[in-house]
Amino acid sequence: MEKVRSFKLKNNGAFVVRIHVLKLINETWQNITPSSGYRDITLGAERTVDLQSIPKLAPGEKVKLKAEVVLGKNRAAPEEFIYDPSGPTVVYEIMGTTLNPKLRLSRRI
Repeated sequence: MEKVRSFKLKNNGAFVVRIHVLKLINETWQNITPSSGYRDITLGAERTVDLQSIPKLAPGEKVKLKAEVVLGKNRAAPEEFIYDPSGPTVVYEIMGTTLNPKLRLSRRI
């Protein structure tokens, strides 16, 4: 399984999206994104979440990205990663409309 240090989400959709981090806890994906911090991403903008900033996360735990589309359908990435403070940034792109958003893995940096 690939490693990750941070997630970046670029919004190319006609909506506002929020970036979330999910962690596998007892076979269930749960949101562990801190409630503080600006997470809204407008058209053409991007945000990065450094996993080191999440106190409920330890190296070696499974994580993945979730895009919460405001007033639309949310999308969770199908790819799973292992959190590693020395891992790369994984970049996702979301596009489409509120009722038909498409989330795709773009690249690793």
